[in-house]
Amino acid sequence: MEVNEVVENVPIQGNPELYLKMNLRMKWNEVTQTQDSYRPVPVWSGEVPFVSKVHSPIEYYRRFIDEEILQHICNESNRFALQADINNTLCLSPDELEKFIGVSFYMSLVKLPRTRYYWSSDLEIPAVTNYMSMRRWETIKTYLHFANNDNMPDKGTPGYDRIYKIRPFLDLLNSRFNDIPMSEQLSVDEQMIPYSGTRGPRYYVKGKPNPWGFKAWVLADSMGIVYNYDLCIGTTPRQVGHPNIGSIGNTVLKLASLIPDNQNFKLTMDNYFSTLPLFYELLNRGIHCMGTVRLDRVSGIKDIIASDAEIKSLGRSAFIEYEGKLGVKGKKDIRVLRWHDNNFVNLMSTYSSAYPTDTVTHWDRNKETNAAKVTVTCPSTVKVYNCNMGGIDTMDSLLGFYRIFFRSKKWYHRLFFHFVDMALINAWLLYRRDFNSYSESSGKPMRLYEFKANVSLVLRKQCKPIKRPVGCPSNSASNTNLSVPSDRMQHNTKIPQKDVIDDPEGHFVVALDKRGMCAVKGCYSRPIFYCIKCQVYLCLSAKKNCFAKFHGFDLESANIPH
Repeated sequence: MEVNEVVENVPIQGNPELYLKMNLRMKWNEVTQTQDSYRPVPVWSGEVPFVSKVHSPIEYYRRFIDEEILQHICNESNRFALQADINNTLCLSPDELEKFIGVSFYMSLVKLPRTRYYWSSDLEIPAVTNYMSMRRWETIKTYLHFANNDNMPDKGTPGYDRIYKIRPFLDLLNSRFNDIPMSEQLSVDEQMIPYSGTRGPRYYVKGKPNPWGFKAWVLADSMGIVYNYDLCIGTTPRQVGHPNIGSIGNTVLKLASLIPDNQNFKLTMDNYFSTLPLFYELLNRGIHCMGTVRLDRVSGIKDIIASDAEIKSLGRSAFIEYEGKLGVKGKKDIRVLRWHDNNFVNLMSTYSSAYPTDTVTHWDRNKETNAAKVTVTCPSTVKVYNCNMGGIDTMDSLLGFYRIFFRSKKWYHRLFFHFVDMALINAWLLYRRDFNSYSESSGKPMRLYEFKANVSLVLRKQCKPIKRPVGCPSNSASNTNLSVPSDRMQHNTKIPQKDVIDDPEGHFVVALDKRGMCAVKGCYSRPIFYCIKCQVYLCLSAKKNCFAKFHGFDLESANIPH
């Protein structure tokens, strides 16, 4: 009985025994490279929602780290502080937790060898010292917690979870990532979270830039936007509605569970994940797959596939393509491409074909003399794979630029700061996607450094009072550690973020000895009044109130005595 007859009579989906028959009876044929061998790419029927405006950086960030997550962390941290010492009241609020994260973001942008150096008298960094004391920052970091220890199951009992201490936070954040509108091209890969400690579910992966650490499975698009993730803590069980196709295949099915069916999404992966049962299971849902493949996982193809010597005899950049029929009456097929470049490349796809070919230029590693660039023939499948694979690598490289990295005895702190960084980079990538698709956008989008600095500043300032240094008199601005402009800044006023300007809290005015240019557009006065929160000069008198105009106060509707 042929595999086509098996599929026609009994659906393979949900019947793991038939996968074995499919692998044993798979028929492969070599594809003759002509115009008839071209396979059109299925048209994607989904869409990314229309963007009516480009939001501010803090709005993108708060799509992920929202009030619910902040309140959950505050509740568990306060509970943990009481469990550690009944007389210890942490009293952590969501606003203060945001300030803590904002200070941590700033520390990742301006790196120092030790965290206590940010409060040292020699360096005197106002972006940190003005908003939180060293003792308070370290106290919050010490008691930062995400689950109730009293409810943690013991090891070996039902319900035991190796990442119980961080699981609620991961699930809440992942649900926010799941709500992001998906792009057409997606990819699955593993991600290493660097960690050199000895606790927690850490792994060693040889050949990685960070071989020791936690391992996560990630679903992302070609830009690097993460839509789903799953922290690796062992084998992945069978997924509901699917057959058991092995731990790795079950992991991909779990990540791809949120991809809409029958909309022709394209999913790319490497040879660690690619198997025939996985490709066929996703194809039944209308999700097309492509990936590098290990030939020993493709049953039946070794009987007819060309050897390395045979392909080398055909010359540089030679390739051979094979086709195996799947689906009802053979309407669904799968193709395997074997291409000879600097090394042999094996690709398997359910939607792409080698024809038409193109030429690419790259370095020839086989030159015995000096390295030189050569032009080689490149099948279409290879070009599609190179364009769509690598979104997780992009996310890894972005995380490495300005990573929050604090030493801690608690292993789950490393995971918390990693995923907070991931949330911010996801926000930045969404901002760039909206900026590029919005027709009225002008100029260039923010760089990651500028975006993170913007979010850090708003988290530290918005709805938070400025901390006055202990021992400084309240009526003397010159004796405080508050940021006072230099002579150079007086002629180049930098307007703060709109979220900071509109914030109704903490806009204190002080009179300085030096004058500066008014921040209101069209006003050329040089007042002495200075807004501590916005860090700009503003006119403030009975005849001219630029302070109210700058902050959007409506003096006409206010009940002010005359």
